Amino acid sequence: MTDATYVVTAKGSSREFKREEWDTLERYLLGLSVEPRLSRLGLLGVHVQVGSDQDNCRAASIAVGGPEWALLVTQMTGGFPVEEWRTKSARKRSGSVDVYWDQPTPIPNSWFIRSERVLHSLRGWLESGVRDPKVVWSTNVAS
Repeated sequence: MTDATYVVTAKGSSREFKREEWDTLERYLLGLSVEPRLSRLGLLGVHVQVGSDQDNCRAASIAVGGPEWALLVTQMTGGFPVEEWRTKSARKRSGSVDVYWDQPTPIPNSWFIRSERVLHSLRGWLESGVRDPKVVWSTNVAS
């Protein structure tokens, strides 16, 4: 596995996509977002990174489900996040929804934006490390 691949982890398993297979990766993520789930379980959390070196990579975590998703992008160096940004809705929102990665994690509703914009932002981040200028970003990942 090289930097020419994307590694996607969801539902406890990993899948690898070549960088030129972006359309296939996008369809995979869209498919995950419409899988039937019990409402009490919340949304599915997906992790995507460039290449296999978890300590030194560009990565993203996505809460998928419905027409709006949340996106958290991270640049890892030496095993530590040196840059971390999350999407921020332009509308004021309260409350949160549980997102399931390894364990349930409450994600504020204020992080959610249109899924199409998340996919566009995700691609730009993974390919070039540049955040989408059409998205409102925040470094405050606690709220």
